[in-house]
Amino acid sequence: MSKQLRIDFYKVTGTSDFAAAIRKVWALPNEDARTFNFSDSPARLRDLKTTDGLICGDMVRIRLGEPAFLAKIHGGERPITQDEDEGLGETNAFVYCPVKKHIAFQRNRSGVSASKMAYYVEQKNNLKKAILFEPVLAEVAVNQLVGSAAPKKLKIKIQQADLIQSQHRTQLFLI
Repeated sequence: MSKQLRIDFYKVTGTSDFAAAIRKVWALPNEDARTFNFSDSPARLRDLKTTDGLICGDMVRIRLGEPAFLAKIHGGERPITQDEDEGLGETNAFVYCPVKKHIAFQRNRSGVSASKMAYYVEQKNNLKKAILFEPVLAEVAVNQLVGSAAPKKLKIKIQQADLIQSQHRTQLFLI
């Protein structure tokens, strides 16, 4: 099974040690302590690992208050959530390189945005200065770099990360 992922690349500024800040959040005693309530829904750092000097993680947005149910093709429905404190979880994976101070962040319009992740880490560390994710390349710059004769899509096969509980391979499309 293939899945199309959209990845945005950012330079992390505003803090001298984003790696230490994200690790400090992960070191909080439990998931409740890692949860931050945004105005639209709660979010938290779901997973964090360090591999080959890169920090790999997963953010989750919990969609509370939205009536979610499973619907069968041939009719019938049943609710997914039972309790008022549970909802659909929407995830965003990320990889941070402390040496280059760049983060690759999966774009998921239903999940946690990159700017909310930066704000989340800032708030959980009680930082006075804002953490900023500055886009690395604008679409115009990419077009100038690759030129009009270059391919419009890049297809890369990558092995599934340990963070994702799946037996399938993922295909990454950068457009």
